[in-house]
Amino acid sequence: MPRTSMTFGVKLVFFLQAFCLLTIRTHGQKKEDATAEEVKIEVLHVPKECTPKSKKGDLLNAHYDGYLAGDGSKFYCRRHSAPTCVIWRNSAKGNY
Repeated sequence: MPRTSMTFGVKLVFFLQAFCLLTIRTHGQKKEDATAEEVKIEVLHVPKECTPKSKKGDLLNAHYDGYLAGDGSKFYCRRHSAPTCVIWRNSAKGNY
């Protein structure tokens, strides 16, 4: 392979990596005027006695609904579909 085409290839790879890093970095930044809102958690049923307690790393079945903060419309319902096993770690906001 001639040296000039190899140099061009190295420059092209470097340029693409730099472009990708800048794109990812600017895409992840929050807008200045966006306000952070808290997640609202509503518990619909709590048993009187529940002896098995969950702990970090346990698998739990969760049913939940998602509502938009702006107009309150439902955008996701986990109640009517098959339950999903979730490992609660630090992925969700709230006390579990």
